[in-house]
Amino acid sequence: MDGTNKNLIITIKRKLRELVKFTRENKFSSILFILATLFFIYQHYTYLSWDFSAYTLNAKYLFSNGTYFETQRPPLASFIMGIFIFLGKFTEYLFIIIVSFLFFYSSIKSADILLKNKKKDEDKEFTRFIFYFFSLSIFILLLGLKEGTELLTLALLELFIINFVKGKIFGFYLGLAVLARYQMIIFVPLLILNKDYRKIIKNIAAFIVIIFPWFLWNFITYGNWFSSFIDGYAQNVILRENRFMPFAISDVIKAGGIYLITSLFGIGISIMNMTKKSVNWWGENKINVLILLVSAIIIYSYYIISFKFARYLFNLALPIAFFSSFFIITLLNKAENLTHHKKKFYIILFFIALITIASATSITYLERNAMDKFYNAAQDIKKLNIENCEILSPHWVPVTYFTENVYPPKENNINDVINNKKIILLFSEKTIDDAFTEEDLKKLKDLYKTEDYTFYAPSNLTKDCSQKKTFALPFVSNHCQFMSQKFTKLKLKDLTQKVCEIINTNS
Repeated sequence: MDGTNKNLIITIKRKLRELVKFTRENKFSSILFILATLFFIYQHYTYLSWDFSAYTLNAKYLFSNGTYFETQRPPLASFIMGIFIFLGKFTEYLFIIIVSFLFFYSSIKSADILLKNKKKDEDKEFTRFIFYFFSLSIFILLLGLKEGTELLTLALLELFIINFVKGKIFGFYLGLAVLARYQMIIFVPLLILNKDYRKIIKNIAAFIVIIFPWFLWNFITYGNWFSSFIDGYAQNVILRENRFMPFAISDVIKAGGIYLITSLFGIGISIMNMTKKSVNWWGENKINVLILLVSAIIIYSYYIISFKFARYLFNLALPIAFFSSFFIITLLNKAENLTHHKKKFYIILFFIALITIASATSITYLERNAMDKFYNAAQDIKKLNIENCEILSPHWVPVTYFTENVYPPKENNINDVINNKKIILLFSEKTIDDAFTEEDLKKLKDLYKTEDYTFYAPSNLTKDCSQKKTFALPFVSNHCQFMSQKFTKLKLKDLTQKVCEIINTNS
C-alpha cells in the first residue's frame, strides 16, 4: 500500500470517528435529521413537482445529452444533480440527501455562531437541537424540497450569514445562493456592509468568481451574459405583473406557523435589549440587528413582487428559528434548575417534532395520486408509438420529464399544428397556457382520450408527424430590447439598449 492510499484510509477513519462522536453528542438533532431526510425522500417518491422536473431535465441536458432545457432556471440544483446523472433516477434522491445534509450542517453552524453569546452555559447539543427543531416547521418540510431549491437556498443563506458574523469572506455563499434562486440577488447590498474596504473587495470578487462561469456560458450559448437571469425575471415578474396580489399577512402566518409566536416573543426581547444602554451595545446586539435586517429584506422582496406565493417567504425560516431559539434560551437562563428544565424541553420539543413530521407525511400521502395523470399520459405516448412526435401541451414539463418530446404551446396557432402535423395534449385541469379554443379543437380529431386528458391530432396525421427536437430556446427572444422596455418611464430605454448591445453579441 503506497503512502497516498494509506493517508487516505487514515483520513477516512478519522472522519468516521468524528462523525460517530458528533452523532453521540447530538443524538436528538441527528435523529431529527434522519427523520426529516426520510420524509423528503418519501415526498419526492410520492409527488414529482413541475419545478423539480425542470431542474432534472436541465441536468440531463447539461450533462447527459438531454433534449430539453429551460433557460430561465438558475443552474445550481441542476449542476449538483448533473454531477451524479450517471446514477439515473437515484440522482434525484442523492440530491435530496445532499441538500438535507447541507441544511442540517448550516443549522448546526448557525446555532453555534448566532446563539454563541445568548446562553449562560456551554450546552452546544441543546442549542443545536432547538435551532434545528425550529427550522423544521411543517411549512419547511412540505416546501423545502418539493420544488427543488428552497431548502438549498436557505442553507446557503445561513452559511452566508454565519460567515458574515464571523468576519470571513461570505461572497462565495451569496454567489451560490443566487445560482440556486435568482431572487437572492436582493441580498447583494450586504456585500458592502463592512468597515474594511479590503474585505468588501474580496467579498465582491468572491461573488463574481462564483457567478461568472454561468454568465459566461450564457454569453457563449445565447449571445447575452444575462439571458438566463432576464428569462427568469420575465417569467416570474414581468409576465405576472397584471396579476397583482396585495400583501397577505396570512402568507406570513403560513410561513411561521405556530413558531411565529415564539419568534415574536424573541423579537420583543431582542428589541427590549436594544433599548438598553451599554458600553458594548453593537457587540451585544449586532447579530440581532443583522437577523432583523435579513427579515426585512425577505418580507420586502415578497412585498414588491406582483404575483405572491407563501413559499416566497420560505427564507423567513432563518429569523423564525433564530428568534424562537433566542426566546427559549432566555427563558432557561432565568430558570434555577437549568438541567432539569432542559430535559423537559428535550422531551416536549422532540415529541412536537415527531408530530410535525408525521403530519407532513400524512399530507403528502393525500397528494400521492396528484401527478399520476402526467405519468399515465407519458405511458400512453409510448403505447401510441408517438415518442418521436412533437407534442404541444400546457402541462409540458411534467410529461416531457418522462418522454422528452412534449413542448410549450407558445404560439397556439392551430394552422401551424395542422400544417406541420403536430399533436396536442390537453388535460382536464386548465392553466393560463390553455389558449386553444373549442373552435380550434374542432379542426382536429381525437387521437386518444381518457378522463384526465385528450390527445388531438390533424386529420391528415398518419404515420409521419412533426419530429421531436432539441428544445433550448430562450424564454425572451431579444433580451436587450426586453430589458430596455423597463426603463421607458425613466427615459433611459435607448441608453439601456445601447449599453446592453455593446457588452453582448447576437442581441
